[in-house]
Amino acid sequence: MNRIPVEEFLSSLLAGVQAIARKLVGVARKRMPGAHEFIYHNAVGYSVSDSPFDGICCIAPQWKEAPASAAKIHAGRKPGKG
Repeated sequence: MNRIPVEEFLSSLLAGVQAIARKLVGVARKRMPGAHEFIYHNAVGYSVSDSPFDGICCIAPQWKEAPASAAKIHAGRKPGKG
């Protein structure tokens, strides 16, 4: 399967969306170091194998621009803290 590199996909996003997506990708890479990472249906997917059908989760950025404050609001939150 011919896949788009994750970095190329992230670079194509609008600045505000890209910042949030990069933070989420960083969290996913840290929490799932052995997972396969790829682009599938305009999302960064994580799987236990090289197949998207064995997916664990995905990060599916929306194409609209995110407000500049969104990255700041969500970056400081801890899991389970609303």
